[in-house]
Amino acid sequence: MRLHATEEKAFAEMLEAGDDPFIVVMNPGKRKKFLKHEGGVYNAEAIADTLDKILGGDARFKAIKGNTLPDLVS
Repeated sequence: MRLHATEEKAFAEMLEAGDDPFIVVMNPGKRKKFLKHEGGVYNAEAIADTLDKILGGDARFKAIKGNTLPDLVS
């Protein structure tokens, strides 16, 4: 999904958003957590590497504080 960080300030803060576009993989299960993609947003090979890390079990997700997602404004 696309997130407008200026409108969804709580989500942007939770995801440690900056000014540049970025990709996040979220796990909204029992223990909510996310992984911020490190690599080019428009680089398919870098995105595939991130997905391979997740599938291989090598990815390190970060827990969401309070284990709750903020409400969306829009």
